[in-house]
Amino acid sequence: MTPSAGWVGSQTTLIILSNSFPIEGDYKLLWSNSATFDENSTIVIKEGTVPRGAYDLTATFAIPESTYGVNYIQFNRYGRDDPVSFQYMVKPHISVSSTSAHAGDTLKITGTGFPAGDACVLTFDSDQLNANIVPNATGSFQVNITVPQTSLGEHSIIVDAPHLNTDTAKTAMMVVDDDTPIPTTPPSEPSVPEPDPETQDSSGDGTNPSGSVIVNPAGPLNSPAAIRPTSQTFGVFGAQRVTFYWNEAPGVDGATYTVEVARDFHFTDVDSSMRATGIIGDSCTMMLEPGEYYWRVKAVTNDSKESDWDLSAYSFRVGVVDRDILLIAGIAVCILLIIILLIRAVSFNRRYSRGY
Repeated sequence: MTPSAGWVGSQTTLIILSNSFPIEGDYKLLWSNSATFDENSTIVIKEGTVPRGAYDLTATFAIPESTYGVNYIQFNRYGRDDPVSFQYMVKPHISVSSTSAHAGDTLKITGTGFPAGDACVLTFDSDQLNANIVPNATGSFQVNITVPQTSLGEHSIIVDAPHLNTDTAKTAMMVVDDDTPIPTTPPSEPSVPEPDPETQDSSGDGTNPSGSVIVNPAGPLNSPAAIRPTSQTFGVFGAQRVTFYWNEAPGVDGATYTVEVARDFHFTDVDSSMRATGIIGDSCTMMLEPGEYYWRVKAVTNDSKESDWDLSAYSFRVGVVDRDILLIAGIAVCILLIIILLIRAVSFNRRYSRGY
């Protein structure tokens, strides 16, 4: 599935491949924020028919209104076989009713892909505005703001929330002088090109991006999309090599990538050995000691512009047994061996003394 992360309303392409039997017949694609596809949280996003004798299906669809975080897509053939599920990371996104305005004008901010019920904070440049923003059950909101008295030119609008982790939603608008007319029709949202069948990823594993891209509005670079690891465990004992995969940032040519790995979700202490920079392509490998980790990736252009971090929604683990537990177990084994040797030595001395 490419891309595997994006905004509400953006398009993604799902490729189903079968190596053993045709997947012909009627199907439907389900969307849910629950991995169990509970009835009250599941909707049908696409229905269709796979031609007779076909072993593959390519389905392109728009991401429905959904809350922030991991959501789930299910391919279901109406009882023909077991359904297949996939994960999609919904990102926060905001847009403004006009990309230019006068100081004192009223703008409408529309947001999607936020945590439901989270009290959000809106800042204009670095100043917090008095805006009451609480996303609804599907993570969306609309709020009006008054453009502050500020300098002419481009300004940033950011909406953040406590449960967005490292993600934020950003856009930009221009403050113009009073003599500059403002368009009466709101700007259209950036379009998403249809995927090109000739350049589409046919592997189905989501590690290679297809022609499907998300176009970012004026503002920051598009971010790459972290793919895996997701909840895997690598090895049993000792340090292990872990390879990280991501979808490259759409619409960002010639970018390199930076990957960070940390033991805490907020990346407050990132060791230099767990940071890789200047990566060309969509993967890198690190050697990691046993423990639980989180990881994230960002794009960097040749002129040093950076995208937002894309944080993997899941932690992963290196080694079934932690290093400290191994150390304690090793010490316990050594003590046990010493005790056994001492007991045997005492027993041998007693037998030797009797024989003598």
